[in-house]
Amino acid sequence: MGAVRACTLICLALINSGCSLVKSGHWSSDSEVHYFEHTVHHRGETLSDLADWYTGSWRNWIVIAQHNPAISVHSIKIGETIRIPETLLVNRQAYPRAYLARINNRFQQTLEADGVQYKVSSIKGCENLPNDSEGLQACTDRINAQLP
Repeated sequence: MGAVRACTLICLALINSGCSLVKSGHWSSDSEVHYFEHTVHHRGETLSDLADWYTGSWRNWIVIAQHNPAISVHSIKIGETIRIPETLLVNRQAYPRAYLARINNRFQQTLEADGVQYKVSSIKGCENLPNDSEGLQACTDRINAQLP
């Protein structure tokens, strides 16, 4: 009877030690992750921008980074392939350069809201525009019109 109990305890210990090897949020042998692949084409692309475009939330950059351990989260390079778990996707359309310009304009507006002010007239091509929200919108439209 003691041998059966000892064998049972050893088996339970082995089973429990195997369970701790699977990290939460990563795939295990019974569920394979499928990916959508994005190739970086534009300087200035970030994981948070790609997460926002493809998943609908910039916060998903953390999950995307976990699935791309060889990618530097601080500096992704043109030509690198970013794998995005298909379970996160809300958009499969190619990431357009115009979206990157829009994200950059939104970032400037955020800085302005934090007390840092950028004059629209200091932006090349927008020198004759007023330094207000209409001027910023007109400048954004001019920049977007120049993008391919």
